[in-house]
Amino acid sequence: MRATVLTGDVDVSTFSGVSELRASWWLLVRLSAIAASSGWVRSSWTAPGPS
Repeated sequence: MRATVLTGDVDVSTFSGVSELRASWWLLVRLSAIAASSGWVRSSWTAPGPS
């Protein structure tokens, strides 16, 4: 709610939408990292690392 307090004209629904979008993106990144580190995902963009 800090952004709403600073600007004063931010719609609460819009702020909530942005928060949900960021949370979803963070979750997607975390799941991708966990899957990659666990060996579930083997794709061309995954950098090879020490086994």
